[in-house]
Amino acid sequence: RSYFSLAFDRARGETLLFGGQKAPFLYNDTYLFDGRQWVRLSPTGTLPAARAMAAMAYDEARDRTVLFGGWLQGDIYSAETWEFDGTAWEQVFPSAPPPGRAFARMVYDEAAARIVLFGGKPDSWTALADTWEYDGTEWVQTTPATSPPARSEHHLAYDRVRERVVLFGGRSTPVDNLNDTWEYDGATWVETPPTPSPVKRYDGSLVYDEGRNRVMLFGGSSINGLAADTWEYDGVRWVRQGPPLSPSPRTGQVAVYDSWRRVAVLV
Repeated sequence: RSYFSLAFDRARGETLLFGGQKAPFLYNDTYLFDGRQWVRLSPTGTLPAARAMAAMAYDEARDRTVLFGGWLQGDIYSAETWEFDGTAWEQVFPSAPPPGRAFARMVYDEAAARIVLFGGKPDSWTALADTWEYDGTEWVQTTPATSPPARSEHHLAYDRVRERVVLFGGRSTPVDNLNDTWEYDGATWVETPPTPSPVKRYDGSLVYDEGRNRVMLFGGSSINGLAADTWEYDGVRWVRQGPPLSPSPRTGQVAVYDSWRRVAVLV
């Protein structure tokens, strides 16, 4: 499958996977990976409807994995918010959630104890440029003085040392790819134009490596086709890496950082 949602549960030391797509099918199953094997769960209560391209992040302060939006059967762009406590899924009902969308990205801002969401698509053609924060009770749209241009299928990670949300690339239209780098400090977005930079791409994976204080980018759909390159960003520059063994070229994958085993996990 592809376009599933992935998050690392720091309290339990497990990677959580939900849903995804293997055309023409959509899934609403829940899996856990403990570093050795995948186990399919049987959560209690009502499950989220089958979906792909939803955003998901683990809220460390509240010990909840939060799922937002996604693309549902019938070409529906969801605005639902769901939470998973390790046992059951529960839909929550904030009074003013973001408009429905797919291909948004969100991460947990540890310093602010908020989930941050940016961009996505409310339909097949339109890209969004809005920034939202979720505190476990309400969604609030923020109004940064500057903001990245509208995009979807971008890459987002949280730098825990520098306390910045890092955004890279994506695409602004179905044919226009991006390779700009932005940082969000909880108040405003600032573009950082490092040279060199990875080539334009979307639907790769971006993850913060806590052991080495680097944001790591892998793969995606680039202007040169499916990519299998690895880049690292330290807050100043992007540096291309040359690991002797690397995953094959791909797109639609997701990566998380397993803080218990101190490794990045790519699915």
